[in-house]
Amino acid sequence: QQAGAVEHDGDVADDLAEYERWRPFLHDIGTFEVKHGARIRVTNLYSDDVGNPNLPSKLQAVKRHRAVVRWAAVAIGLLVAAGLAAAAFFFLRKAPARSFATAVEKSIAVLPFENLSEEKANAFFAEGVQDEILTNLAKIADLKVISRTSVMHYMSGAPRNLREIGQQLGVAHVVEGSVQRAANKVRVNAQLIDARTDAHLWAQTYDRDLADVFAIQSEIAKAIADQLQAKLSPNEKRAIEQPPTTDLAAFDLYSRAKSILLTASFSATSEPNLRKAIELLDEAVKRDPSFFDAYCQLARAHEQLYAVSGVDHTPARLALAEAAVQAATRLRPDAAE
Repeated sequence: QQAGAVEHDGDVADDLAEYERWRPFLHDIGTFEVKHGARIRVTNLYSDDVGNPNLPSKLQAVKRHRAVVRWAAVAIGLLVAAGLAAAAFFFLRKAPARSFATAVEKSIAVLPFENLSEEKANAFFAEGVQDEILTNLAKIADLKVISRTSVMHYMSGAPRNLREIGQQLGVAHVVEGSVQRAANKVRVNAQLIDARTDAHLWAQTYDRDLADVFAIQSEIAKAIADQLQAKLSPNEKRAIEQPPTTDLAAFDLYSRAKSILLTASFSATSEPNLRKAIELLDEAVKRDPSFFDAYCQLARAHEQLYAVSGVDHTPARLALAEAAVQAATRLRPDAAE
């Protein structure tokens, strides 16, 4: 037979392929549409001596048409994507960042607490109290809690428009407060506010011994959860009541280190800040070897120092991060952190 392109439904080429002598000369061209929408597979039969390896002119035209259609589809897709991006940009510029209409009823932001202590160094302690209350609330699955990274921009001491803050963060409620530490005493004030109406829903002042500060943080979290009618499981209640450490000095070191780590990535002095945080956390876990949260932050600090290009990208630094992870894992193998 004369060799050439063979139109078929797959049977002819398959039959020839059964014979070893014909198999090397069969070259699949692809599937093409013919009359009435029918699709056939085309195989070219040729060798070095007979047949024509070139694609038939009709099929070349079909392939060119396919390419044009394909590029047209890509171009249309790009235009549509560009249009959607432009529309989204216009909408985001015109619309507020969030809307109270979409705010979850049991959503909350714990804003930075004001430090009322005479010693300004206690600002880290006030930040630590606020962070623990936020962390305790975040352990309650029934609540939506905004991260500390997002709320740290609303520093205490400056006038706050709680309605605007609620809209920007997309929450229905905010917590404000203050901390005053003197000698072995501490006063913590906290208040829960409906950001949609500026209504005060709950407020409490705690005057206790300094050693009771962890119990205060737990009580505040549970009182807020109760005000928001959040369901609290027995496991969540135990997690909230478990203090991060029993050593106040270790807690101070940890609070200072965590504040440094929150800003280290955005600072031109990230390397010395990271090294300082590691120094503080090393001292914290030395004072309290069961300080789980401190080990977690220590692992993070070592990892950040390792990841910063040209700083300390060494196996030794990575090993220190791994050691902190292992210490945390031994303490609480099932912890979410």
